[in-house]
Amino acid sequence: MPAKKSPTKSKQPWRSQARRKTVARRKSGLLFILIFATVGGAMLLLTHAAGDTTPVYELYNSSLNDYLYTTSSAEKDNAQNLGYNYQGISFYACLSSSAGAVPIYRVYNDTYYDHFYTSSANERDNALNNGYQNEGIGFYGCPQSRSDALPVYRLYNSARTLHYYTTSANNRDYVMNYGFSYEGIEFYGSTGNPAPAPSPSPTPSPTPSPSPSPSPSPSPTPSPTPSPTPSSTTTTPPPPVTSGNSPQPTTSNRPIQGGGTPKTKPITVAPAGPDTAPPSKPTDFAAHSDEQGVSIDLSWTASQDNSGAVNYQLERSTDQQSWQSLSENKSDTAYADLDVSFNTHYFYRVRASDAAGNKSDYATADATTAGFSGNASPDKDLTLTDDENHIKATLPAGALSDVASCAIETGTFKDINAEPHGYTTVSGPFQILCKKTDNSVISSFNKPVAIEWTITPPKNVAGALEYYGSDGKLYKLAIKSHDTKSHTDTFTLDKGTTFVALGKVKHTSIWVRILEVMVVIILIVGAVLAFLYRRYRKQQQSVYDDYIHKMRGV
Repeated sequence: MPAKKSPTKSKQPWRSQARRKTVARRKSGLLFILIFATVGGAMLLLTHAAGDTTPVYELYNSSLNDYLYTTSSAEKDNAQNLGYNYQGISFYACLSSSAGAVPIYRVYNDTYYDHFYTSSANERDNALNNGYQNEGIGFYGCPQSRSDALPVYRLYNSARTLHYYTTSANNRDYVMNYGFSYEGIEFYGSTGNPAPAPSPSPTPSPTPSPSPSPSPSPSPTPSPTPSPTPSSTTTTPPPPVTSGNSPQPTTSNRPIQGGGTPKTKPITVAPAGPDTAPPSKPTDFAAHSDEQGVSIDLSWTASQDNSGAVNYQLERSTDQQSWQSLSENKSDTAYADLDVSFNTHYFYRVRASDAAGNKSDYATADATTAGFSGNASPDKDLTLTDDENHIKATLPAGALSDVASCAIETGTFKDINAEPHGYTTVSGPFQILCKKTDNSVISSFNKPVAIEWTITPPKNVAGALEYYGSDGKLYKLAIKSHDTKSHTDTFTLDKGTTFVALGKVKHTSIWVRILEVMVVIILIVGAVLAFLYRRYRKQQQSVYDDYIHKMRGV
């Protein structure tokens, strides 16, 4: 008698077929979701890595005395074919889609072959009424509130009919020694990552940097006082005027936006009417000598002018008859006079001037330095603090060879025109100023000077601060200790008497961006797999329940 077949085995083909269909559906759904997540993650990666900034290229033509700022790589290449030298990335502009993006207008004058960049629509319209052609929006500035915002300074040289734009305060101050007038902060750029494909500048014909008419430049809107922090990205400042006028350009060597064909005939326009209104007289001018008699600090309230751009001429005298110039083109409203003698009465006067050469009346102040105190001697330690008690410097016994009067003062790097690439000045420079009884300045110490500096790193700086000294060239100072709670660093000044705090400008690495996106993708895929597994378990249970039900019904 043949053996009776098991009911379970008789139903096995039905169960296997149902499970195969279920597994096939699950595999198809899982494959679709994985493809979707991968493509979406890749798109997110590209979008996120690109950031919301794009590089602004700077080019300069020495024969035309022209600067060109553009976000278009095609225009950059075209300009280089026409005799412009690539200076590098001047700064980063925001994209039009960035929150708070500010349009930067570009206008062009065919007579003077000058481009002018401004964030003011009124100033743009004023230039258009004086012979300039509208080239639309050149790029977009960034809001000042961004953590990576950098001020873009505007300067103008009337002798060369040339504007110059820079994010470096050192470059700004440098070119002011060669006929450039400071016109304030025109807009804000960014230190952000470059976009992979820079957006081309709109409208026709670009060339370089700007200026309204051959005489005065179009009146800029009053600009805020520039930040003392220079940019991490510095470009080559314009060279000084050597002799005579620059050669007249021709239409054949002017770069055209998008690589188009130059115009064959320039437009002749009448220059704008002259600006004859002088700036207002500086107010609240004050002079204060320090306790040791080694310096006099000067300050005043800014002047007002219809162009919004003023510089200051500061002079000094001991008899009010013969005056010595201390600064011809000063843009800020403070000055530390370190070249003073003990027990001497000094008179100061300051006046404002605008881009058209109009000058205000003088404001006057005076102060008398203290006599020689000799607070530092060769055989004793000396501890000095700055006015705000943030810096403490200890000169050990033997650091000096002679008795001197010493104090911590605001210093200058006369031989340094820019910070190291990728760095920005956080505070300083400061100088340990020591003078002997004959008023001669001590330029170096016999022993290293220990310095404690309490300073909180700003948000736009990555990592810990770095400290540099100067003996004509910057050199890095080794940090001996760091107090995280008080933000106090201790280091020694080995050479020279001047030191400064620098920080690396914060840039988010592309690899960090990629890692962020990969983490997001992994989380998404993990969530999808967890969902599919739960669904699979539920379907498996349902299939099994159906099978049991059918078996019981047989």
